[in-house]
Amino acid sequence: VVFVKDYKELLKEALDKRRRVIFDNDGGDIIYCKEATAEALLEQRTTKLVNSGTDTLIYVTRSSGFGQFTFNTKHGQLFTVTADRYKNNITQKLVEQGTDCLKIISDFCHRHGIEVFWGMRMNDTHDAGNDPGSIACFENNKIKREHPDRLIGNRVKKRLYGAWTAVDYAVEEIRDLAYKFVEEVCDNYDIDGVHLDFFRHPVFFSTTAQGLPATEEEIQWMTALMERIKKRIVERSVERQKAILLSVRVPDSLEYAKTIGLDIEAWLKKGFVDILFTGGYFTMNDPLYSALLAKKYGVKYVASLDENRIPDEEARRERDSLLCYRARAMNAFSQGADGVFLFNYTGKDVKGYVDAGFTLPGEISEESRLEKLDKDYFISIRGMGKAAGGNYPYDEFLNVPVLNPANPLEADEQKAVSLYIYVGDSVKEKGGKAYLCIRKKDKAEGEKAYVNGFLTAPGYEEGLYTVHEIDPSYLIKGKNLITIKAPSKMAILDMKISVRYS
Repeated sequence: VVFVKDYKELLKEALDKRRRVIFDNDGGDIIYCKEATAEALLEQRTTKLVNSGTDTLIYVTRSSGFGQFTFNTKHGQLFTVTADRYKNNITQKLVEQGTDCLKIISDFCHRHGIEVFWGMRMNDTHDAGNDPGSIACFENNKIKREHPDRLIGNRVKKRLYGAWTAVDYAVEEIRDLAYKFVEEVCDNYDIDGVHLDFFRHPVFFSTTAQGLPATEEEIQWMTALMERIKKRIVERSVERQKAILLSVRVPDSLEYAKTIGLDIEAWLKKGFVDILFTGGYFTMNDPLYSALLAKKYGVKYVASLDENRIPDEEARRERDSLLCYRARAMNAFSQGADGVFLFNYTGKDVKGYVDAGFTLPGEISEESRLEKLDKDYFISIRGMGKAAGGNYPYDEFLNVPVLNPANPLEADEQKAVSLYIYVGDSVKEKGGKAYLCIRKKDKAEGEKAYVNGFLTAPGYEEGLYTVHEIDPSYLIKGKNLITIKAPSKMAILDMKISVRYS
């Protein structure tokens, strides 16, 4: 007797699996190989994941731009560009060998106990530039080149927001293709999930590209697309008796997302989404916002720890440090995240996964491991970031501080600066020390620094910062209010709380 499980059973089995650290190498490995072999492909960004603490790999088959893939697609188009930075693209050669990158990666990961999601960039616009590689990407794309009416603009007629090569999801053929790409992968590859990345890049309609909110009809079209995708995923899951999960990476504001055409709450209410990823080029809320939203609808929540793009070199270097990534993970977990997402990293990045004897996923996979490790908590990681190609403005939806050298604040004798820093540590309970570090534009002195209303010790100079030691009893695990009062005009460029156990 063969017992057939229904979808709810299959879904529960899949969702109950551990997914503490999810890694996404963004599919760039295919263009950096010096030879067309599985070993060369895996060595780029995958082999070091084994025993690193990574639970899940999201593998993006480029989608540069919409409809071009590095897997052997029939509904889309093979990404065969070899111009400029793509000169080592081995996509075509692998297909000629009877395989492709998605099969190689998924087979390898499953052999080593790593879950694999296929990732699709929903509206990638890396083909909008004027460099030879970008131009070649556009010229190779029949969907865009032969149907310019399906794009939000052209090289001459630019839009307020979004790169001109973005496709317009108001066009039925575009929505049909998006569905077919998902269907094709679900039918032909052994994957554990589908990941739809709505941050690559977050402009979906000509309406919003012109600076207007998405219409109700456009919102409904996108919701209908999600419903259609989910329906096929459910059918395929039952057919193979193994659930394919559906995850999305979206803006961390329901209001903003709906403004650009994504009715996230409707998707959650109707059960279209299994795992909610939030965060990307910019963030508007703390992780707690998304954690509570996910909990309300019974789905998993993963906080995206994207690489920062703050212009100031020193500020960027510090945010890319292991100390900062520990703090970001600790904050995400302490606010209710089920997992954290490392996006677009390579094996050479300290901020990535393995370097100089430590394994970042292994450190950040458990709060218990993180509890007594040194950390740097910054007021803002990403500042006022923008998506590549531009995005609909989010200022009115912003609920987090954005202090960094590109967005300084000014304090003087008439006006104090008050901001908050989330600290995920129980510093006093774990026997740690804490320091408020203030980076100023000049050497203005004499400021008084308060943590949750308590005056800290007088500051001393150390590198770029004026450092105020904090009595650990002043700190709480959670949101800490920082107030700076200055006897004269003082430009504050950056601020962090350093927690030290060593």
